Amino acid sequence: MVYFTLEPKRRREDFYDMEDELNDFVNSLGRFRFIIVGGLRRYGKTSLILTGLNVANVRYLFLDCRLLSSAKASFDNLLSMIEVEVSRNSWAKKLIKGMDYFEVGGVIRFKFRRPDVLLDIFENLGDTIVVFDEVQELRNLKFRFDGFLAYALDHFDVRIVVSSSEAGLLNKFLRVEDPEAPLYGRPYKLIELKPLTRDAAIDFLKKGFEQEGLDVDDELISEAVENFNGIIGWLTYFGYNYARGLRSMNSIIDAAINMVLAEVEHFLETRGVGRGRYSEALKTISVMGRCSWSEVKRMLEAKLGRIPDTTLANILRSLMDYGLIVKVDGEYMITDPILRRAVMRI
Repeated sequence: MVYFTLEPKRRREDFYDMEDELNDFVNSLGRFRFIIVGGLRRYGKTSLILTGLNVANVRYLFLDCRLLSSAKASFDNLLSMIEVEVSRNSWAKKLIKGMDYFEVGGVIRFKFRRPDVLLDIFENLGDTIVVFDEVQELRNLKFRFDGFLAYALDHFDVRIVVSSSEAGLLNKFLRVEDPEAPLYGRPYKLIELKPLTRDAAIDFLKKGFEQEGLDVDDELISEAVENFNGIIGWLTYFGYNYARGLRSMNSIIDAAINMVLAEVEHFLETRGVGRGRYSEALKTISVMGRCSWSEVKRMLEAKLGRIPDTTLANILRSLMDYGLIVKVDGEYMITDPILRRAVMRI
């Protein structure tokens, strides 16, 4: 049993708490052919999926879409990622043996680079679970990914699991509630992950340090929970670094901030000329802690001049869709304390 590892968990004994969500996911594998796992970054989505698949002892291909840049992702990139994953699994190679491909350095390469090849792969996979982790990175593909998923669900035996850190995934990309979209009307299971409670976060750190053979005082654990809240990914990051000799809380926090800062900068780069407004909106919400629509508007206009309501609406919606802010009881806030600090360094 090891809690403080940076790679996603794969064994039930390493997967802390979240038993209800894990059991829900495992049970859903036998009842649904389309499962969506949601939750903000570092909430444990990948660990839940991999642990659940291994607990269920099912055949699966795992595609980490983070390996692709959403701005540059192409169909050929996606196919190459699938080729690598198929090549890693001898059972998968046997299933597609009738297709037209060759091998280069142990990795198969399909002769044709067209979307219909993807359909052939899924047809040959039979009752295999295909996971698209952080599927939003495929949003800029030059073919209709939601249409492909709908066709695969209608005509093949594959089961599909997707995860996303972006709250707008369902309506903006997969469009499962849009009557005119390909996936509309198809049954799916939605599993959403939440942060640990304060008590659970404390318990997680205590047990994790016990596994590492370290006696850590309650004051340090409380300090860690104050800085990282109940976000299990950050708690794990702290525990991992502390257990390996990095005993400075500030140094661990700074390293975490730099990681998030790169993610925020990536988002802002896609905003073009609107970058300044998005940046100021994030800073306003970060400084205020939580604020209403009118407060965000007043603060932004004091710095940038008049902003139309529709423009502000689009800004706030995009920030929520990307998972940078949330709306609680009519107020906007950043729930990730590391993200909140990172925003102040933009």
